[in-house]
Amino acid sequence: MSSSSADIRLKGFTLLELLIGMIVSTIVLGATFSAYHIIAKQACVYQEKTKMNEELSLFHSRLMSDFQNNTPVFLLSPFELRMDEAVYHFQESYTLRKTGEHIDTFFVTINACEGFVNGEPIGDSEVALDQVLLKLKTETRQEEIILKKPVDARSLIENNSTR
Repeated sequence: MSSSSADIRLKGFTLLELLIGMIVSTIVLGATFSAYHIIAKQACVYQEKTKMNEELSLFHSRLMSDFQNNTPVFLLSPFELRMDEAVYHFQESYTLRKTGEHIDTFFVTINACEGFVNGEPIGDSEVALDQVLLKLKTETRQEEIILKKPVDARSLIENNSTR
């Protein structure tokens, strides 16, 4: 009987096999966590860029809407633009749009604002502008927004007949 009980061996893992299994699973878990961290960081960056582009798009559409209305536009200073009802104040890290009692805040940084009449730069705040150049800075690049008043056929005919 003792010879038959010696032939029976219990099946199981050795300590070395368990250690190798733990090392391999640790490497797999570490790689998975690292990949998740990279993907989560990229998703955060993507969300921030999307939010910034939405903010810039909203700012641009409001500015275009205010500018395209047939109201005079005046450049009060390099950091303040006045239209009939809306006044834009360009601060260091944001832009305020005031219309009566309502204030909108856009997180858009305007570095400079220049006004033009018939393509000539204007520094006087008393002259109504027909074109405005805004230089803005985003985190990745610098851009320019050029706003031009629409020209209707009647004003073109009047300008040509006076010449």
